[in-house]
Amino acid sequence: MSEKKNPSGYPKELFAAIMVWQAVLLVLFVLLWARYSVHPLLTITGTLVTLILMLMSLIMHRTVSNILQELGDQISTRDLQLKEALARLDELYLLVSTSHADVLPRKPFLRLMKRELGRAGRIGTPLTVLAIRLRSINAEGIGRVLRMTGRSTDYVGRDGDVFYFLLLDTDREGAEVFISRLAGRLAE
Repeated sequence: MSEKKNPSGYPKELFAAIMVWQAVLLVLFVLLWARYSVHPLLTITGTLVTLILMLMSLIMHRTVSNILQELGDQISTRDLQLKEALARLDELYLLVSTSHADVLPRKPFLRLMKRELGRAGRIGTPLTVLAIRLRSINAEGIGRVLRMTGRSTDYVGRDGDVFYFLLLDTDREGAEVFISRLAGRLAE
């Protein structure tokens, strides 16, 4: 027994319901033909039944279209909710990773930097990113230096021997002051 292909793109259940409905229409059409021994469309009753069946088929098609539209809307809503939940999880991950370490690993730092660059662009505040190669200092040491030099809103990330400083609400002059203080602390 060959299975009908689904060229409509409808979900399997809806396609099966449509196929059953078409089979019912065909059976009714054949029964009318057998009852009147003439083509059903040539009788008034056959014509009325055929028009009613066509109208019911159109209503069913519109119902299926409405169901599909509602499902599409629900999927869009769920997709948006999922994206918002993932953004919140990302925020929580950043909070957890920044609260337990003075120096962030590369990926969390890049996520934080991307978020803060977007925020600074939206609200029009300055932001400075510094990259400094420090070969002779360890991560704990630079973390302590940053805490002594920077503010609580500043972040530091590390990728190998390169340390990145994210200075929020800091323009060029503020960055120069930070670099001077950092150089003084590193020299100690």
